[in-house]
Amino acid sequence: MRHALRARSKWMPWEVGYFDGLGQGVIGIIPVLDDPNEEFKGMEFLGLYSVIDVRTTSEGYTTLFAEKLNGEAVRFKRLIRDAL
Repeated sequence: MRHALRARSKWMPWEVGYFDGLGQGVIGIIPVLDDPNEEFKGMEFLGLYSVIDVRTTSEGYTTLFAEKLNGEAVRFKRLIRDAL
């Protein structure tokens, strides 16, 4: 599920832009929410980046996934490994 993204920090867009501008790896957004059922929404430009989320695998355990722009979800470990 693609989240509509919103940042509460005024600095976060600058931080994302800085590291994206370095062009040396994968940029992803890890929403930090008070309520796990809360949806992270707003700031349209953040939709350019993968969103990191906790999901349950088909094997029944939880792990981090990265949802890419095309809607495909890949395991976070794989995303990082493929970027190296």
